Amino acid sequence: MVYFFQVHERSVDGDFLLLELKELLTRHSSLKVVLMSATINHETFVQYFDDAPLVTIPGFTHPVTDMSGHLAVFYASYN
Repeated sequence: MVYFFQVHERSVDGDFLLLELKELLTRHSSLKVVLMSATINHETFVQYFDDAPLVTIPGFTHPVTDMSGHLAVFYASYN
């Protein structure tokens, strides 16, 4: 079994690994590949791996307030 974390972070090495994994899957039916990412475009990878099964785990995002440096210092020291 191969686990590929943060598959959305593209690189030459990561793309090469995906190419090799796809080739290995055609030769070794017992091989299992798990791709994980919170922000992946899953449709692209499902199609690339010949309609591979998809497991979705629901989640949520936390709100973030963007502020300038002096405001961040003010709020951090506010009691």
